[in-house]
Amino acid sequence: MDNAQYKTKLGQIIKQAREHRGITQQELSGVDNDAKFICTVRHLKRIERGDVDLNHFMLLKILEALRIDIEDFSVMLHGNDMKLFYNHFGKAWEHVFNEEYETFKTKIDELKAKEYCDTSIAAVKQAMLLCDAVIYKYLDGNHAASLELLCDALRLTAPGLINEKNVVKSSKIKDLKLNIMEYRILKQIALDKDDLGKKREAINIETATITSLEQEDVDYSVQKKLLPTLYYNLSYNLIDEKEYDKADEIIDHGLTFCLSTGELKMIGSLSYSKGRVLALTEHKEQAKIWFRQSYDTFVSEGKFKRAELVKNMAAQKHGINLG
Repeated sequence: MDNAQYKTKLGQIIKQAREHRGITQQELSGVDNDAKFICTVRHLKRIERGDVDLNHFMLLKILEALRIDIEDFSVMLHGNDMKLFYNHFGKAWEHVFNEEYETFKTKIDELKAKEYCDTSIAAVKQAMLLCDAVIYKYLDGNHAASLELLCDALRLTAPGLINEKNVVKSSKIKDLKLNIMEYRILKQIALDKDDLGKKREAINIETATITSLEQEDVDYSVQKKLLPTLYYNLSYNLIDEKEYDKADEIIDHGLTFCLSTGELKMIGSLSYSKGRVLALTEHKEQAKIWFRQSYDTFVSEGKFKRAELVKNMAAQKHGINLG
């Protein structure tokens, strides 16, 4: 990006952020408040048109007035507000994976306060509904409200996929181009169904989704992204239902898929499920081998909390000491 392009992009960011927050040029310039004075209105107009160079001190004062972090500004300079939104959203979502729900809620509240992205945009609205559903479920224990929010979120990108009883129509999943957000919602619906005492329905949802994704006409990159986690989730539910043979079959299928495609992110989790099946069917020595593989995989990936969880669960639930 040359200097002219930089000035133009900078001006656009300032103008869009100012207008999004409903601030006039006169208010932003601070001409009516000596304590907040930045520049004249005329100079601000030239900045927004990309006609002048902006020194670092003045840039920082403008960003502060617009409540834009310098790190976020860098993302905006080389991307757009949606990229910025998902940058923050992705960081916040990590706390869900770590079960740090209070921290997750705090980060989402901060993201909402920043107002970087138009909340009427379907993708943003969907993301916020998903966040609120997670908060309802894990902090408030309100599973019914959580499920309703998840269904509302899914309807934004999959009209008609959910019927009036909040049940996923499996026959329509095949025609749906699943992306990662839609998958997460399906996963959460399945988990909520499980929490509501409808484990069989959760299993049916996951089985139908896997069958749909395994079709030859589904994009290979989508299969690699979604199938490994679905294999694990289905195996987990089948184990809870004591359907150990079916669970073992799904786990082996999942491990084969992961190893053949090089999509290794779920090897640790699938190995843990394999250990559970073996332990619950009284094959403790073999179970120990798989629990150890799961533990070592998570350690190699730097997922130390998950590794310790495997170790503790093996000992507490199955009497297997990994040392």
